[in-house]
Order: sequence, then structure tokens, then C-alpha cells
Amino acid sequence: EDRIKSMTESTETVLDSLEKSQSRVVKLEEERSAKESAFLELKGVRDVTNAYVQQLESKVGCLEQSSVELNETIETDRTRWNQEVDRLKKIQAEENESKALAFQQMMMSTKLKNL
Repeated sequence: EDRIKSMTESTETVLDSLEKSQSRVVKLEEERSAKESAFLELKGVRDVTNAYVQQLESKVGCLEQSSVELNETIETDRTRWNQEVDRLKKIQAEENESKALAFQQMMMSTKLKNL
């Protein structure tokens, strides 16, 4: 009878230990599952972030290209503007010279008439 009692207690101890171990295994499996879910979620966030970064890099490239094109346009317009200013200055100088010659001719004509 003592032996049966001892074996029963021993069996109960083993069963308790087994139950606790099984409970720990269930907890560990739940933790692993939660960690896997978190990992997959983070991986998804990383993928979305990488895609967003690629979009931004593409937009930056477009902006850089636009900036280069705009600078070229500005330089071309500046050159045209300077050429037009030079042309207008030349015309103005020619007009001034023409007016001066006309004035001189008028003065000469007046002097000749007075003689």
C-alpha cells in the first residue's frame, strides 16, 4: 500500500510537472507566433517604406532634371535678352548719330542761308 501510494504521488508529481511543461510549451508557442506576426508586420512596413523611398528618389531625380532644364532655359533666355538689349542699344546709337548728323546739316543749311 505504501508503495502504491508512493507510486501514485510520484505519478501525480510527474503529471503536474508534465502539465507545467505543457503550459510553458503553449506559452512559448504563443510568444513565437506573436513574434512571427510582429516580424511579418515589420517586414511589410519595411517593404512599404522601401517602395516609398524609391518613389521619393524617383521624384528627386525628376526635380533635379527639371532644375537642370530650368537653369538651361534661364541661361538661354538671359543670352537672348542680352542680345536684344545690345541690338536695341545699337539701334539707339544709330538713331542718335542720325539725329546728330541731321542737326549738323540743319545748322550748316542755316549758316549757308545766312550768308
